[in-house]
Amino acid sequence: MTTLFPYLSWKNLRRLFSSRGIELSNGNGSDSSDPSKLAIPCSLNLEKIDQKVLSEFGQMAQDFTHAGGVFISSSTGRVVWQHCELPLSVDAMKEDLLTHLRQAANGDVAMVHKPAAPESKPDGEAHFGAVVPVRTIKGELLGGLCILDEKDRNLEESEKTELKLIAGLLAEKLELAAKLQQLGAAQIAFQDFIRAGAGEHGLLASIAQTLCRLTKTEYAVIAEGWGESSRTVHVRFQSASIENFDYPIKGSPLDGLRVRQPMAKARRAAEEFPNDAWLRKNAIEGLAVLPIGDSQGHPCGWIGVFDRKPLDNAWVAEVLLEAAALPVAGELERSRLERDLRAQKARYQSLFEGATQGVYHLSEEGKLIGANPACAKLLGFGSADEMVSSCAGAFELPREFARWRNLLETQTEVRDEPADFSREGRSMWLTQTVRVRKDASAAFYEVFVEEVTHSRIAQELAVNWQARAEGLLETSSVAMAMTDAAGVIERTNLAFRQLLGFSEAEFRAKSLIDFSHPGEARDEAQLQSDLASGRRRTYQLEKRYVRKDGGFVCARVTVNRMDSGLMLIVLEDLTARRTAEAEAQAAGQKFRAAFENTAIGVVLGGPDGSITQANPAFCSWLNLKEPDVIGKALPDFAHFNDLEALKTAREDLIASRRDRVQHEGRFRGKDGGIRWGRVTCAALQGGDGNAKGWMALVEDTTRQHEAEEALRDHDKPFQELLGKAGYSVLGADAKGHIVSASPECEKLFDLDGGELLARKLGELFVDKDGKAMDAPEEFWRGAAPSFSLELFGKRPDQSRFCARLSGLGIRREDGQLHSAIFLVESLDEIRKAQAGWKAVTERFDSLFQHPALAVALLDSQGLFVECNAAFQELTGASQQELRYKSLSDLTMPEDAEALAQFARESRGSVELRMVNPQGGASWVRVTHAGVHSKEGAPEALIVVENLSRLKESEQSLEDHRERLESLVEEGSVPVAFLSAEGRIDRANPAWSSLVGATPRELTGKPLTKLLNAEHAEEFSRVQAQAAQGGRDRFQIEVRGPRPDGTRFSARLTWLSLADGG
Repeated sequence: MTTLFPYLSWKNLRRLFSSRGIELSNGNGSDSSDPSKLAIPCSLNLEKIDQKVLSEFGQMAQDFTHAGGVFISSSTGRVVWQHCELPLSVDAMKEDLLTHLRQAANGDVAMVHKPAAPESKPDGEAHFGAVVPVRTIKGELLGGLCILDEKDRNLEESEKTELKLIAGLLAEKLELAAKLQQLGAAQIAFQDFIRAGAGEHGLLASIAQTLCRLTKTEYAVIAEGWGESSRTVHVRFQSASIENFDYPIKGSPLDGLRVRQPMAKARRAAEEFPNDAWLRKNAIEGLAVLPIGDSQGHPCGWIGVFDRKPLDNAWVAEVLLEAAALPVAGELERSRLERDLRAQKARYQSLFEGATQGVYHLSEEGKLIGANPACAKLLGFGSADEMVSSCAGAFELPREFARWRNLLETQTEVRDEPADFSREGRSMWLTQTVRVRKDASAAFYEVFVEEVTHSRIAQELAVNWQARAEGLLETSSVAMAMTDAAGVIERTNLAFRQLLGFSEAEFRAKSLIDFSHPGEARDEAQLQSDLASGRRRTYQLEKRYVRKDGGFVCARVTVNRMDSGLMLIVLEDLTARRTAEAEAQAAGQKFRAAFENTAIGVVLGGPDGSITQANPAFCSWLNLKEPDVIGKALPDFAHFNDLEALKTAREDLIASRRDRVQHEGRFRGKDGGIRWGRVTCAALQGGDGNAKGWMALVEDTTRQHEAEEALRDHDKPFQELLGKAGYSVLGADAKGHIVSASPECEKLFDLDGGELLARKLGELFVDKDGKAMDAPEEFWRGAAPSFSLELFGKRPDQSRFCARLSGLGIRREDGQLHSAIFLVESLDEIRKAQAGWKAVTERFDSLFQHPALAVALLDSQGLFVECNAAFQELTGASQQELRYKSLSDLTMPEDAEALAQFARESRGSVELRMVNPQGGASWVRVTHAGVHSKEGAPEALIVVENLSRLKESEQSLEDHRERLESLVEEGSVPVAFLSAEGRIDRANPAWSSLVGATPRELTGKPLTKLLNAEHAEEFSRVQAQAAQGGRDRFQIEVRGPRPDGTRFSARLTWLSLADGG
């Protein structure tokens, strides 16, 4: 009898257990009301144990002792199991068994010897016998295990130990069966408590209240969720429900527990789990908790009881939690399914309302019961409600409802052919697709309506358009030809004949390969063979074709195999593009020549702001050599008064706060002299839009500043204006003749001061057509005080540069124009930057369409906006099928938490499993990059890499490593792992046996300490030679002493590992 439920009243327990046919007693046969003495009956009687169990232990004893007879008796001396090969009577042995069993009750094993000779054994009594008592953990005698034999002998100590072990296992099996009986009774009682109170307070509230009452604890907690944290759904504290809260799993008593694995702490629980803030806050002393699982066995939450005083009977609490686990798990799963059902219903309603395709619902009787806005708009109604109310009596569309209903008994859906529909003078062609749907209440019919008026008209006009299409083919400016299934040309258009220079008759009976360049015909022949056999539908190549005049034409050929079996060839002339590419390459070479030979300093730098290249003009300007400049930053050469301004400008450029900065200040050369320079710096961006470096143009403005200084003394107003000029400055008289020019102007126009003077403004500037450009007539007349326009500057070598010309007139007291100042600003760098940005945009679009990796664009809600071909191939879904889906729809449910964390962070990458087209799962890495659409809306760009092969390789590598570890540990060959310093990290048993030391003694010991002095020296020398020669292995004969004075001799093979060991 094991005491259970010490805090329950005797009356309540008897009532609950009696309803299940179980009669309780308090252990002394009376109806005492003392609840601490109540007990649940359990069977610990050997006479009621299954014979299979007894046979298992009896056979075990006979196999070990080889005795002629084995008996198992109860505490009353009754033989409950026997196996005897001796001629004995069990009834005659009963008194002997009881006598010897009482003798063994206070000892270990009772021995019996009878000295009768074999010939004096008329009754067949044994010479030898032994009895082993079977006891519970508390010492209660259950019975005995007896062995008998004809040969007189003494039991060995090992035999005694084995017999006692077998008897102990038998007692343990009996106690386990009794404990299971108690647990079943407790569960029955607890479920009765739950059913009694669930109707009034709700199931979870009733369970929590019952747990508090039965265990006499202050807190009962039921929580949902598992992993890093959980959320309570009901908390009971001192007979009242309190507010729910988040409860972290990590560091709590639940950390590391499995489903249905209870854990109880009778006292000092808060000290045992110092990382559990809730236990510390509420000074919890005793607790019992149990993780619970759903119907699939996955963790879904937990239940527990807590108290601020020690838990008197922890085992009772564990039993009660076990009993409550099933109904709590069912209620949590039911609540979760209800939430999922509501969310799914809301999602379906949202899709139904927002669908672009018309959808309406019919009842089982064919009555219209609902429609979405798209359907109402398609059929000419103001709203869905108007459509339902107007068609409540009769609805024109489901004319074939009876036929639909019959077909849907054997088919999943029915699609009607296009039919004419008219309403209020409007006629259209519609197709309808019907499916059967079910919701929580009843079944209904869902009908998808699609207007096919345009396609219907197109089909009717297709026959009439055939002749017109042939005429368009002949007159099209795109070179096209038609071939048969074998690739033989049947017809060409005028543009095709003009491109290659052959006539229609000369193309007959030939294929396109016959006109290919001799070195490029083989590849196209294989593609055309695949096209003819049906293995390929289309192909595209860029190659050369031979013209009739012997020349070559570069073209992009696109060949499509049509449903009729004919092939359509389209040739696009790429000669002009190839010429442009060659010109671009020549322009790059020209830039390199200009970089080396220009008189203006040019500097290229990296993303960190350091200089990577500098042309000779810049180095000469600072009187330095290029190695003295590389690796430094521009501020390193600035005058200390201008240092902060240049640093600020550089930081703005590197941080992408500005695309272009300009700074003019003083610089220090190698000779210590001060020189003025204007630095124009622009960021260089890569194809991904991120800054990959910068380029700076450094103009020597020393002469300009010296001239300005001299001019300032002569004419202060003019000098102030000239000092504010950011670029080249020209001075002119009232007739437009140049009278002064800054050094920057001389460099810009590639003319010295004498060549600029006396020229007119119109001789320096032209428009885009090469026509001379002067200042506006209104400016010279004095009607306009200033002007600004964009034009082209002209140099003596006929080269041009884009410029902005700004003019300011200086007038006399009578208002007439006295002179003019013109500011000239080169716009070439701006134009280049604009062209570069356009090229970057085109490159991004090209990479998105033909990338090496799968790429997709998501909107702010995480839904797919656009996916490239590689992404569609990876997921096995088209662009249309991916619309209105999110990444979570394509991944395994087990990775939902990782994907949610990745979505919240909106950066970095995550590895998860994506459902592939074959229904399996593939490991992928998803990388996130935030972008914005053209309208400025936040979007996300994700790149998906297939990691399936990598995961397989990692698993294969891990399997090989485990096999190697097993071979090393279990093999007979001595193996030791050394660190890079030559110390032993780990050695297998064979190695320990060789050198005569334990693995613990060997760990951390240098290998040379195990060898003789001469062999240790030779080993170090050979190892050094192998390292210098790049060898990863060598062999050497070594000897060494063992701790017991003997010596060992062995051939040592050294293998160098990748980690340096």
